[in-house]
Amino acid sequence: MTKKPAWMHGLTPEQIEFYLRLEPSQAACRGRRRHDFRLADLLPGKDLPKTVELDRVGGVYELTDHCARKCGRFIRVLTDRRGMLDWSTARYGGGGPNYLATGLGLTAGNDRLFFDDMQSSLIVEAWKRRQAQAQRRAAAQAAEEGARVANPPAARFQAAGKGERVTA
Repeated sequence: MTKKPAWMHGLTPEQIEFYLRLEPSQAACRGRRRHDFRLADLLPGKDLPKTVELDRVGGVYELTDHCARKCGRFIRVLTDRRGMLDWSTARYGGGGPNYLATGLGLTAGNDRLFFDDMQSSLIVEAWKRRQAQAQRRAAAQAAEEGARVANPPAARFQAAGKGERVTA
């Protein structure tokens, strides 16, 4: 019997199902309580960030910034006629039905626990892959060292003098 992850404790089956349906990018944004919007990267002399769309609507500009993590969320902001951002017009959207947990009673703490568990699994798996690669390199190096001991350079040169082929 496997132990339930900490993030599952105290959650209803519906809440657990919600988290299991989330895309990793959505879990990252929910867990951090932050999206990777790039409107703050609007700087003189630079192009608009790739995540920002620009339209002209009724004499003002409309900027739509999509989360760079591709979680599906966006923020739309209008400007005044001079192009100055009017943050009172900011509206969030997107994410789809799998992103919002309306009525499920989930908290920021639940989101954080789920995200932390997801990241810890990634870290453990990355470590295991790194260790396996290191073991393969060590085995290959040991095999190469063994070949050198069994066939030292002097023996290879002596063999070459007898008309035998020398390999490195």
